[in-house]
Amino acid sequence: EPSLERPFVKLHNRRRACALSPLHVWDCCSFQGPAGSSRSSRSLCVNCLLLAGDVPILTAEDSIVCQPAKILNFLRRQKYNADYELTAKQGADTLAYVALLEEKLLPAALHTFWVESDNYFTVTKPWFASRIPFPLSLILPGRMSRGALNRILLTRGAPPLYQLQEVEAQIYRDAKECLNLLSYRLGTSQFFFGDTPCTLDAYVFGFLAPLYKVRFPKVQLQEHLKQLSNLCRFCDDILHSYFRLTLGDG
Repeated sequence: EPSLERPFVKLHNRRRACALSPLHVWDCCSFQGPAGSSRSSRSLCVNCLLLAGDVPILTAEDSIVCQPAKILNFLRRQKYNADYELTAKQGADTLAYVALLEEKLLPAALHTFWVESDNYFTVTKPWFASRIPFPLSLILPGRMSRGALNRILLTRGAPPLYQLQEVEAQIYRDAKECLNLLSYRLGTSQFFFGDTPCTLDAYVFGFLAPLYKVRFPKVQLQEHLKQLSNLCRFCDDILHSYFRLTLGDG
């Protein structure tokens, strides 16, 4: 089993309570060591965060860190940084593309998983509920669905887009444009900045892999992604290189 070579590190991901947005699927191994005397209080804090939907959650010794950006910052402070070899320009490009993903692709990803009713009731809700302990399985899926819709309307529902149908059309146009830009930037390269993955690759993979692999009844964004062969190859390469032991988990 992979190891961070440090004790007391555990990532609470979809096996515990995956009320994640699709872009933040941390479908990776858990890293765990002796819990020590503070195990019960730490478990209580983790359960409270799970109840609030603040996942993924990383527990490391006496630290509890939630949400992807904060987890990445914590790992960087622990000397785990995939961007050491990037130039200043590549670092700036990483920040720009991460912002692009959050602005252009995130709304459509949230809509695809949590708002589109056919996808939500046939795929997202039953899948997540089956992996969340009772009674959270009765609470979190609906909370995440309402939160996704509110986020979309708050960030993209400004004039002149007053109707939900108009907002939906715009966010999918933006998402397809974003996918086209990512495809152009990747080109024929294995990763975005050379032969080894970096933070941008992790962010892009976190957005694209669920959209690429989940079998949805409504596949508008998925169909567009599958037309971009280099992005599909990018996802397949990472899945086979880093997730071979978990591909059968569903």
